[in-house]
Formats: sequence, C-alpha cells, structure tokens
Amino acid sequence: MKRGLLFVLAAVLAFLVLRNLFVSEEDRIKRVLKEGKEAIEKEDLEGVMDHISLFYRDDYGFTYLRIKVLLQRLFEEFDDIKIYVERMEVEVGEDGKATARLLTWATARGKEGTGYIACSGQEPCRVKIDLEKGKTGWKVTRTSGVEPGEVLL
Repeated sequence: MKRGLLFVLAAVLAFLVLRNLFVSEEDRIKRVLKEGKEAIEKEDLEGVMDHISLFYRDDYGFTYLRIKVLLQRLFEEFDDIKIYVERMEVEVGEDGKATARLLTWATARGKEGTGYIACSGQEPCRVKIDLEKGKTGWKVTRTSGVEPGEVLL
C-alpha cells in the first residue's frame, strides 16, 4: 500500500516538474496577462502591481506609481469591473522582451449605472502591451491603445 502511494506521489510530482519545465514563454506571458486581468476584476491592487515593471513608462506619461494611483481611484469609484479579451497574440523576442496584442474592452458599475470604461464591445481597443523578462518573471513595461469608454450609462 505504501509503495503504491509513493508511486502515485512521485508520478504527480514528476508531472508538475515537467509541466513547468516545458511551458513556453508565450504561455507564461498569457498567464501573466490573465492574472493581471483577474486581479483588476477582483480589485486586488497589489495583485495587479505584481505584474507591472517598476520601470513602466508609456506615451500617456504614466509610470509605475501613477498606474498605482489610477487603479486605486478606479477601484474606489467603480464596482463589478469586467475586462473582455476577444483575441490575443504574443510575440516573444530573443532579447528577453515580448509584445502582446489584443482586442479588449472593459465595463464597470459606477454611481450612474453600468457602462464602458475602456472602449466598447462594438469597437474594442487594439491594445499593445510590451513586456520584459526579469528575475521574477515577465513584467509589463508599456501599454498603448487603451481609449477611455463612453460616459457610464
């Protein structure tokens, strides 16, 4: 009985180790983006910031700290945040950098009702997300293509 239990335990452990060894960088990036999306929907500020590089800079003038403040305000003002991703493509470079391109939009409930806070289902944003691989995994370094949604309905 003990041998059987040890065999099953060893097989499960071997599966977990091999699965992590053979995960592609593209899959790792998709997991980072999915975890970031889920953290926003849960209004988990630290969970979101875990996936943002301390060296984040974008064309809108946002930095790591400005993103953190923006998300704090967003979480205070809105509830029931939902992010929809229609399509995602990931390109991984040889230099430890990658780019994800996706079609997306977001909705939330505010004081005046529920509406789009970024783009819309009829006109999704074409978002480009640049990432860089560091010691602790892939981090977002730049984002472009996010447009504010219409006034909440």
